[in-house]
Amino acid sequence: MRTHPAVKKSRTQLCFAPGCGQQISIKHLGCRRHWCMLPKPITQRIVDAWKDGLKHHLHPTHEFNEAMREAMAFIRNKQQPRATNDERVAA
Repeated sequence: MRTHPAVKKSRTQLCFAPGCGQQISIKHLGCRRHWCMLPKPITQRIVDAWKDGLKHHLHPTHEFNEAMREAMAFIRNKQQPRATNDERVAA
């Protein structure tokens, strides 16, 4: 029996970055812009933790969740407006 197309589960999700809202494939964790913003050590921790979780637990591990929190904090910090030189002098 075939499932009606309207009943099928969504094949997309939102980008992990706070406030992004871009729909991405469920095969990815973030949109290209935000994933490429992350330093290699963070992306490597995310990928390693994800693979380890799938092998042993079939769901995200504590390590994966921690790596994703680190990624979100990094993006949040990168997106905060930087103070101009004049604003720094006035403070």
